[in-house]
Amino acid sequence: MFVTEDTRELARMVVITDITSIPKADRLEVAVVDGGWECVVKKGLYAVGETALYFEIDSSIPMNHPVLGNFDKSYLHKSLDEETNEEYAVIKTVKLRGVRSQGLLLSHKDYVNVIGNQPAGKNVTGTLGVKKWVSAAEAKLYRVNQENKRDVSPLRQWWNNLRLKVQGDIIVDGLLPFPPDLKKSEERRIQNSAQLFNNIREADQTVELSYKFNGESATFYTETGTGEVGVAQRNFSLRTEDVPYTRKQSVRLYVADWMRFIVRRLAGGRCALPYWKRAYDATSVPLVEFFLENEIARRLKELNKVNYHMYGNRLAIQGEMVGPDFNGGAENCPVNRFFVYRVYRNNNEALLPVDARIVANALSLDYIPLEDGNAKLPATMKELLTRADGPGYFDKTIQREGLVAKCNATGESFKIISNKWLEQIDK
Repeated sequence: MFVTEDTRELARMVVITDITSIPKADRLEVAVVDGGWECVVKKGLYAVGETALYFEIDSSIPMNHPVLGNFDKSYLHKSLDEETNEEYAVIKTVKLRGVRSQGLLLSHKDYVNVIGNQPAGKNVTGTLGVKKWVSAAEAKLYRVNQENKRDVSPLRQWWNNLRLKVQGDIIVDGLLPFPPDLKKSEERRIQNSAQLFNNIREADQTVELSYKFNGESATFYTETGTGEVGVAQRNFSLRTEDVPYTRKQSVRLYVADWMRFIVRRLAGGRCALPYWKRAYDATSVPLVEFFLENEIARRLKELNKVNYHMYGNRLAIQGEMVGPDFNGGAENCPVNRFFVYRVYRNNNEALLPVDARIVANALSLDYIPLEDGNAKLPATMKELLTRADGPGYFDKTIQREGLVAKCNATGESFKIISNKWLEQIDK
């Protein structure tokens, strides 16, 4: 599925930092960008120091976009957006002549007539209308009512406006705005963190290397105004109380759901068959169910009462939910579990790893498993990327997603996604 991404720079201008050859390849070579990403390209097309247009993995480019006009589209992985019937080129990790190619690189002649000359570092994701490809499970975390933005047909816009009026302010999915004073969980990849990598090495600092789980991020936080404890997904806060509907509200919601179903089906998309709803059930959301059953609010309130001179009196606990109800049970964890990987004092000041572990222990919550709590970074990013490969934590027969490195001295961090895992999911 395709979503609008407002945090990752999926399409940006980069500088070619290195060119390496491929054994027994007469027409291909590897261009290295941003000090880490490697793209297989036509030999002689790029030179070190040259600026180029780079699309990261998971970037989705409309197939009819002029920026792809000179590119051989037979090499692209194509996917159809079922909601708009628009075809996209989805950028995936591929192997060419036994070498990984991580992204799509376009030369000056391909982009200059579309976006002009742009400086290195310029984010052009929005300019080019690039979206992010996500799994159906992950797409649920991006849900927001944007029907009018997606629809180009005036009739469909009118229909959706009418549906929204019928639905009114009835609580349907329990999504609330993400708290403005909280930080969302978004780690930069190592390939986009060359300066941080070098700074940690040059300062001879150590890092905490923890597992990168393939689940769903969650944040348990204290509301600034009320002092109440809330729970949030990656992009939204979640309602934690049930909301009963009057009979009139149930009727309106049922009619609105049928209106949505009809327009989706006429457009060739898929949509669940509407059913009669008597109330919004907060525990129908697995993350809320876990939050309530494990009394996270009580635990956090008790700890917040203790005015730690080090931690402040408002803590936000961020971590990963894994288990059967999260991201399709990708980690093969038999039960739903939460693992702390970051703690903020006063809701937005990150604690160092050692202090985050103390808070997790005080709350009787699991801390994210460590591969090494006091590791020295190797000489090159490539060596660290190799270390990211390895078996899963719960199931040793699967490939783990990778590792996360947090500097023990500053708390700064980046993720190291396993190339073997990327190749596995891109098949």
